[in-house]
Amino acid sequence: MVHLNWEKSENGTLISHAGSLLHIGQFFFDESWNDQVYSVFPYTTDTNNRTLNVDDSILAEENADGNNAFIELELLGDDVSDGLLGFVTMGVNSSVAYSIMNTNYLNSTGSA
Repeated sequence: MVHLNWEKSENGTLISHAGSLLHIGQFFFDESWNDQVYSVFPYTTDTNNRTLNVDDSILAEENADGNNAFIELELLGDDVSDGLLGFVTMGVNSSVAYSIMNTNYLNSTGSA
């Protein structure tokens, strides 16, 4: 989400408030990167079902009309356990407005 109605909490997480926002969207990673990331801890212990890009209906929407919803990644070392650096260019139509009805935040345990 891209909006101006937010604040930084004491623990460094962001709180987004109900109101207007300029963009709602998702970014994606190429499956070859996903495979590498999911092969290292703690992702190897994840028991959730993984949605592949080919099965993700949102990807088709986000990648339509000449858009590129993928983040370009580079290794920060020899492999993904050393970290990744991502690059993305995003344009936002500032004349569009969407609404959200709730306040969103991440608490100290990582839960909303």
